[in-house]
Amino acid sequence: MNIFNLRSFDQLTNQHDVDETELLDIVGQVVTYEDVKTYKQGDDQSVFINVVLEDDQRNRILATLWSELVDQIQHHLNESTDEPLIVVFQHMKAQKFRGNYSVRSCWYQTKIWINSTLPQSIDFKSRLLAARQSNFERITQISSQQSYSVRDELDKGIVLFKTIRDLVQCTQECSYWIAAKLINLELDRGWSYLACNKCNRKVDKVENKYFCKKFNEEELSVTHRYRLQVRVMDGTAFISLLLWNREAMQLIGKSAKELKERLLETSIADADCSYPSELDDILYKKFMFKVIVKQENIESQVEVYKVLKLSDDDDLLKEYNHSLFEDTITDPQFFDGQSSSRDKLFGDLMAETQLKSVLQTPIEKNVS
Repeated sequence: MNIFNLRSFDQLTNQHDVDETELLDIVGQVVTYEDVKTYKQGDDQSVFINVVLEDDQRNRILATLWSELVDQIQHHLNESTDEPLIVVFQHMKAQKFRGNYSVRSCWYQTKIWINSTLPQSIDFKSRLLAARQSNFERITQISSQQSYSVRDELDKGIVLFKTIRDLVQCTQECSYWIAAKLINLELDRGWSYLACNKCNRKVDKVENKYFCKKFNEEELSVTHRYRLQVRVMDGTAFISLLLWNREAMQLIGKSAKELKERLLETSIADADCSYPSELDDILYKKFMFKVIVKQENIESQVEVYKVLKLSDDDDLLKEYNHSLFEDTITDPQFFDGQSSSRDKLFGDLMAETQLKSVLQTPIEKNVS
């Protein structure tokens, strides 16, 4: 049974008359999006986002998503990928402005599927592949006059704040802010990687040459970029966070290339030096982290979350610090100043044992 009433873009873009009271469904590739905006009416306020969809014939239409749908799509827009972002919108309404139609979501009725295995999504992707021959339109963001600071996102409810205990209980893909203390470096997979300067992806080293898998060619220009995994806590639970190059550089204040060059110089004199000492400088400090809850976190209970943004704003930390922060680990000497991968197991075990003496109930993740 087909539950969708798919409407072609051609019907909406070529000035056909459309019943604006009718609920319709569309499928397309997201090619452009704007900043999240806030709409106020009296004491009530709602958030919305505009995205532009394109079909396999390069027809485009504007779609406006409201409230919880913003959270569902936003973190997908932030991810960098070579694959097209294909969405199926069910129960949208058409609206006409200056002779052009757009579509908008309806309160409590609209549903969205993102890169799903629905037949409608798979069929559209097949037609898109045939038409584009893998030359997909990359998603671009159009900056509007209104952009949001960390304070705005929190105060206006654009992105919600959660404790780590609440974060690991989430059953819906979304992004949230947390306040956490960084207590350990998880260096089992290192802290940086050699990347292609064209696509920023990891290159393979074969003898003295580097090869980029994406471009399938030898790459002459490579650089070191961050891939840093850390352990954090807020007094309610522990999780691991993954920081890529931009966020890690903001956290550390130096590029991975700088640290790698200095490490090579230091290693000549110190054979035991396995990672840059600058990484120790971020330990036991508190930050606001904006993280993504992905399907793997929900279904597989993977407790490694990708960081989208971070802040060390003192006022925000004072406001959102969990009260149990100060009841747990505060002494940097607790780990004896060491936090390399060989000490990770000991550090996590001792820290989490100490935290459990503060918490009265175990953490459980309920997947619905």
